[in-house]
Amino acid sequence: MLTRKRINADIIDMAEKYESGMTTTEIGKLYDLAPPTVCDYLRSHGVDLRNNRESFIRRAKRMMADYEELGTYQKVADKYGISRQRVYGIIKKYKDIMEGGGSDVKPKKY
Repeated sequence: MLTRKRINADIIDMAEKYESGMTTTEIGKLYDLAPPTVCDYLRSHGVDLRNNRESFIRRAKRMMADYEELGTYQKVADKYGISRQRVYGIIKKYKDIMEGGGSDVKPKKY
């Protein structure tokens, strides 16, 4: 049975992980919690949450560094447990944002 002390210790650990750059999704996987639950715990302990754009940029920056180190999209995809195409898309969007051409609005397809 989880005690209040144990839950507080876990939330402190979650906060440290979050502030070091992990996402609520990544933290949730470690603790078997849904990302909104992680957000609720963090907020209840006074942690200021990043917005989605900040989270995306931080994650994409890590992926870009991993890509430069590992050399292929597939190796980065294996590390994050996602597809090679998804890694490519994230890095491409990150580059567009950094060049000032990125937008959160996708063009309509007709």
